Amino acid sequence: KYELTESLDELIAMKTRLYDEMLRRERLVPITGVVELLDYLRDGGWTLAIASSSRRPVIDYIISAIGVADRFSFISSGDAVSKGKPDPEIFLKVSSHFGAAPSGCVVIEDAESGVKGAKAAGMTVFAFRNPNSGAQDLSAADAVFCRYDEAIGLFRKRAQSPNETVPSSIS
Repeated sequence: KYELTESLDELIAMKTRLYDEMLRRERLVPITGVVELLDYLRDGGWTLAIASSSRRPVIDYIISAIGVADRFSFISSGDAVSKGKPDPEIFLKVSSHFGAAPSGCVVIEDAESGVKGAKAAGMTVFAFRNPNSGAQDLSAADAVFCRYDEAIGLFRKRAQSPNETVPSSIS
């Protein structure tokens, strides 16, 4: 139909190369409030991890470029799991790494597939309505926030609730 001369593997390699080049040309800055949230959680004794569908080199580059790499104890990437989101595999891998019950984990997500995957894993989900992620259906999340300073309030409420266990990990 499109008369492409490249194979699927060649097209994927080309897309990956172009994305990596574009990423390195951009001046990356953290979303307002992200660093403060990570520091609040770390200082509060939370164990922080990343469960991202992105490739590991991309994750490493981004968190280093914005200066938050040292905040995370564990990273699970899309190239380290056999099933992508919304399958819960990546989230369960993180909780298993720490020996944490999924019900004690809180996930921050900005994508519908991630919200569904984390909920399928049995985790609490706080969803960030990211203006750069398009119109995502985040309605399955336990709470939705539009600014990261709002997330600090959600974590405070979660930690102070007498009927809930304070989570031990964030993905």
